Amino acid sequence: MKYYLYFALASMAFAWVASADDIRHEVAVVTNPVDDYLSICGWEFDVEGGGYSTCAIDLDGDRLADQMFANAATSGTGGNAATIYLARKDGKFTRIGTLGHGVMATETIKTGGRLMHCFWSFGGGSWSITTYLISHDGLKEIMTTGGERHDERFQKLFDEVFATSFKPDYRFVAARPKPKTGQGGAAKPATPGR
Repeated sequence: MKYYLYFALASMAFAWVASADDIRHEVAVVTNPVDDYLSICGWEFDVEGGGYSTCAIDLDGDRLADQMFANAATSGTGGNAATIYLARKDGKFTRIGTLGHGVMATETIKTGGRLMHCFWSFGGGSWSITTYLISHDGLKEIMTTGGERHDERFQKLFDEVFATSFKPDYRFVAARPKPKTGQGGAAKPATPGR
C-alpha cells in the first residue's frame, strides 16, 4: 500500500511536466532554441541569480547536437524536467516536448525509430522508468513502469534498460546574474546564447 501511495503522490507532483496544456509540449521548428526556451520559460528565472541548465547531446542518433534545457532552480536529486530540441539538417531545431529524467538510455528500434528510457526518483524509494518514442514529429510517451528501490523485479528491469545509460552533462547559464560585490545598482542582464 505504501508503494502505491508514494507512486500516486509522486505522479501528481510530476504531472505538471506532462501537462498537455504546456507550450513546451507543442512541436515547433525554431531557429534558436535558447531564445525559444527563454520566451516560454524565462519568467521562471526572473530573479536575481536565476538561470537554467543546458546541454548538447545527440538523442536521436543522427550525429547532430540536440539541445536540452532545464530550470536549474526546480531540478533536484530525483532528476530534471527537460525541454528537448532536436537538431535538424537545415540548421534549425524542432522543439519536441518536455520530459522528466535522471539517468537516460536510448535504443534504435528495427523500424528506424529511436526510443528513450528515462529514470526518475520520487523519493521515499519510489522509482519510475518512462519510455518515449522521439522524433521530429514529437515526444510520444509509450509506457511508464513504477517500482520501489528494494523490488528485485524492478531492479532487474532497471539494470537491463540502463546497462548502457548516460546522464546529460548540464551546464548552468545565469539568465540574470547577481550583481558584483561593491557595485551599486542592479546587474545588467546577460544576453543568453551569445
